Amino acid sequence: MAAEAFERLDEIEGLTDEGRVRLAEFRSELDELRVAARRPVGEFLAEIIRRTGLLAELDSAADQPMALARRRVRSATTWDCGYASPTPRMQYTASSFAQPLTESFGLLLQTRKVLTGLEGLFPQRAEFHSHTDDPYRRYIFQPLFQSISRAMSILRPLQQGKVQLYVLYIAVILLVLLLWQIA
Repeated sequence: MAAEAFERLDEIEGLTDEGRVRLAEFRSELDELRVAARRPVGEFLAEIIRRTGLLAELDSAADQPMALARRRVRSATTWDCGYASPTPRMQYTASSFAQPLTESFGLLLQTRKVLTGLEGLFPQRAEFHSHTDDPYRRYIFQPLFQSISRAMSILRPLQQGKVQLYVLYIAVILLVLLLWQIA
């Protein structure tokens, strides 16, 4: 169907000149690939790799480590959240970045917060944890997949873990399909 459309490219109405030129170029590319397809498979694949630019991309990828080796590598400290020497426990997590949104939608998301250790003027330890459950997972996906799991549990006896049994299943299904097709 597409080949016939390319043959009658001049008869197509409403096509811009640029579109007509690009389709003609594509038609000539396809014609050249049809000719290349008559050659041995290795030569045909090499032609496809050359035309798609994959070979040029692979060649440039080989030069990349050499180009990176010439660059000067600098070392610097990461952003330290305003602390002179933060520990791994003093980190910004995804909940820190999402906090403005979870505060705004607090009634809907029901974020749980735990703050401990703030005693006295200069507390030695303090901890804060927050957790926001995913309402879609809790109310939609989890019940849905649990019900699917319960429904599919009737098929569990068919899964014995024996390859011979699976081959038998395939043979029986093929036989049933063959008989169905003949009937």
